[in-house]
Amino acid sequence: MKRNSKRRGGEFNHLIDDSFDIFEVQNHSFESSQKTSKTRQDEGQQTLSQGNGPWLKSAINRGPYSKSLKSPALLLKELSDDQGLTVLHEEEAIDWIRNVGYFHLKGYLSPLRVPGSKNFRPGATFESVVELFLWERELRSLLLAQIGKFELKLRAVIVNITAGASGDGYLKDETYNPKKKEKWQSGSLEQILKRAETKGEYVFLEQFAAKNPNERIPLWILIESFSFGQAVEYFLSLASSLKEQVAKEFNTEKCPGGYVTSEEFEFVLSAIKDIRNLMSHYGTFFDKSFTWLDKKPELRRSRQRFSRTNSEYLPPSGEPLRTFDVINLLLMFQPSFQKDSDRWKQNMKELLMRFPQAPGIRPSVIGVPSDWSSTMLWGESGVLDSQSSLAYEAKIEDDDLVRIKDSEKKKSQEKRARSRKRKKK
Repeated sequence: MKRNSKRRGGEFNHLIDDSFDIFEVQNHSFESSQKTSKTRQDEGQQTLSQGNGPWLKSAINRGPYSKSLKSPALLLKELSDDQGLTVLHEEEAIDWIRNVGYFHLKGYLSPLRVPGSKNFRPGATFESVVELFLWERELRSLLLAQIGKFELKLRAVIVNITAGASGDGYLKDETYNPKKKEKWQSGSLEQILKRAETKGEYVFLEQFAAKNPNERIPLWILIESFSFGQAVEYFLSLASSLKEQVAKEFNTEKCPGGYVTSEEFEFVLSAIKDIRNLMSHYGTFFDKSFTWLDKKPELRRSRQRFSRTNSEYLPPSGEPLRTFDVINLLLMFQPSFQKDSDRWKQNMKELLMRFPQAPGIRPSVIGVPSDWSSTMLWGESGVLDSQSSLAYEAKIEDDDLVRIKDSEKKKSQEKRARSRKRKKK
């Protein structure tokens, strides 16, 4: 295995120490996982054969997976010896695999591989994977903070427009689109109201029920129990006139023509919901694409109007939405929910300038164009300009060459060391 013979490096050790407390998913040791896996194979048919759901029955009736669970050490050895990934700090790398999970880390390993191959690019290191993981964590924090402000504004607007004087507008037929009403009411709304009656779920709902046992829960209280996805679903079920009123509250001068239609706003909400769900559950999201204006004929006008042609905050017409595009969308709507503040934009600029430097990795992987800092959107009154962007790209190129040379030198040294050992024998 290619590894550094010295004791663990200070910088990487610092990353390890500072980062293990962020994981929300509890992980079992390899030995425990092996035991659990064996138990499931031995007892799965016996203990789960009475499952009632069709999907559970289908899963039970299939054969076991043909590959076996591998230890973190073996997985790391395969990455290094078989696929060419350099590992500078073996013990720490094993800890990362054990605590984060190999399958989760694959999302960060993929950009470092040679396209169409399992092998890694020259100079690629496991530490580059960790750096990318930690950089994405910072991006996640910035995006979730801004999406949280957007969500609060959405809830407040929905209440102001649809609640009605007594707050029970969500229970009235005229609030809804007749074609979408049934799905919302029998699905999410039913679950929300059931949860409102369940003790221990939400204290504020229990207190309301105790004081007002025979009265309907007003929307301004009930909506606090909505997830972001449920708030979006409620918006999608509204009557057209109400949807237009909600969308109007998010108009800014940065929107094409200074406004956003309800159809366009639907896709904005869907895109933000998708990336938020990925981030909230610690999914790998930096290089993903998200649902955008689809190809329905009736949306042709929206695709043409709501595009880069009419606003630099939007992606080109017909292009999928990337992570960088979601960042720009939030900036476009920011004046509607956060007044007179450029701090978030400044923090995002600085983070984008610190994009991890590793072989084959470029800011373009998240949708950042090469001239991004020379645009009016990102170049104005900020730390970036086109010259600094070009210098940054050049620095990435230089660092890649250094990594490749170091990697080749290290492989040559290891080859000579193995040759000397064979001669001694």
